[in-house]
Amino acid sequence: MRKVTFIIASLVLLFAVTSAYNDGNRGVQPGQTAPLSELPEAIANEAVLNANEQILLNFWSASDAESRVRTKHYQSITDKNIRLINVNIDDNESLSRAIAKADGIAHSHRIHGSLAEKIRREFRLPDNCGGALLIASDGTVSAANPEF
Repeated sequence: MRKVTFIIASLVLLFAVTSAYNDGNRGVQPGQTAPLSELPEAIANEAVLNANEQILLNFWSASDAESRVRTKHYQSITDKNIRLINVNIDDNESLSRAIAKADGIAHSHRIHGSLAEKIRREFRLPDNCGGALLIASDGTVSAANPEF
């Protein structure tokens, strides 16, 4: 019984210590400047901000059902001051194309391999997961994963 108690106490202590070092912030947060310069040129050119316009930069992955549903929802936004840019960050290009077709996801930039890893790192996205940023005309993030 002492051994079981010791193991449980050790696990609780380990959890408490590791939780203290995890602030829970994932991704670029509202108020921070979005690292748009890290995007490939084709996407960066599309992400040029105009006055009174916001960009909804949406990262999605075939293996992340939540990001796929969010992508489908974002396509229905009709606000003229919000420009949607979908970016697929899968490692498997053929799978992402098949999923996009099956889900009815419109035009989407595709980033794969080491470039996808770089984008995940710069935007602090979890592996194989998506995320969306609403970016104001000054380049700052006004919302993460916004709901419309």
